[in-house]
Amino acid sequence: MAKTKDTDQIIPGVVELDALTEAQMEAEVRQELEAEQLVLLKASKRREIKAKLKRELLSEAGLQDGEELVPITIDLAPHSNKITIDGVDYHHGVTYNFAPKAVPTILEIMYRTWKHEDEISDRNNRSNAYRKKQAPVLRPRNAA
Repeated sequence: MAKTKDTDQIIPGVVELDALTEAQMEAEVRQELEAEQLVLLKASKRREIKAKLKRELLSEAGLQDGEELVPITIDLAPHSNKITIDGVDYHHGVTYNFAPKAVPTILEIMYRTWKHEDEISDRNNRSNAYRKKQAPVLRPRNAA
């Protein structure tokens, strides 16, 4: 069963395959199919393992599937340089990624450091930042 160059057709009766050649070809094709199936099986198993590990990592980070970490730059009042939550230090000026459910806590802690700074500070602080400065007025009752 030879092929001609002109038409790529098999000419019957020219060459015949014997049983041994057919058996070899069948064995080769079987090996190719097994190799393809092995590749597909490995890819499927890899996807399963990846999904499992992703769920575990999200769980460790306090996230649920589909949630993303929220980047927050720690901005603390001058009297503090870090906050500690569950034994982990978060330093002023550094950006960290937090789970969405932890964001309100972090923002409240930062807010409270600034609120405390405003309460104890004698200088013009953040609460006075938008007030217009006024010249002092001297009246007879104010003069000493």
